[in-house]
Amino acid sequence: MKLLLFCLFLVTKVYSETQVFEALAKSNGQVVYLERHKVDYAGKALVKSVTEYFDSNGKPIGVLSSHFGQSLSAPEYVLEDNRHGSSLGLNWKEQDPELFTQERGKVRVLMKPELAGGKEVVVSGPGLIYFVAENLEQILAQDHFDFMFLIPGRAQAFDFTIKTIARGQELAEFEIKMRSWVMKIFGPRIRLIYDTRRKRVLFYEGQSMLRDPEGNMMSVDVEYKYRGE
Repeated sequence: MKLLLFCLFLVTKVYSETQVFEALAKSNGQVVYLERHKVDYAGKALVKSVTEYFDSNGKPIGVLSSHFGQSLSAPEYVLEDNRHGSSLGLNWKEQDPELFTQERGKVRVLMKPELAGGKEVVVSGPGLIYFVAENLEQILAQDHFDFMFLIPGRAQAFDFTIKTIARGQELAEFEIKMRSWVMKIFGPRIRLIYDTRRKRVLFYEGQSMLRDPEGNMMSVDVEYKYRGE
């Protein structure tokens, strides 16, 4: 019986794993929040993740819960912003993504973005960093990689592209912009740095999913720290 239980323990350990890591977000050089990530895997498949957010004093300010059963790049997720009593996220209704936002004391606003033929990868929210990690070789092998980006509160899917701008033996840097030449100049920009050997994100620069204490959108630099390093 003890041998059977030991074998079951080994099988469970092989096919399930929980990874815990943290991140520090800064805006204009000032710490704006801390992130604590807990990510569950079944074998090599990402199952779910929970990200807790804390202000610079350690006070909880938000929670992001994500489930990747439907899609790695556009998981079902909900971000609860404790400071503003708001939430946003994505749900899948059969084969169609449904975005939602909700402000304090108001009804939930639902949006179903139109997807152009469904040929390109659909990315949203926390799916971005995990999709890039899973497809590093494919992205590095191409001049650019196009995808559709879904943003809660927006009724349309946006055309984005990711391009490698630097690559070393163990690190790769990517830039993400909208495909429109006008928006490439004036639109949002995301910069990512990955550990290509371990296939995990080390740095993110771009717009935060959380709003600042006054309720405004903010751009952040996020540095990820993994246990044992």
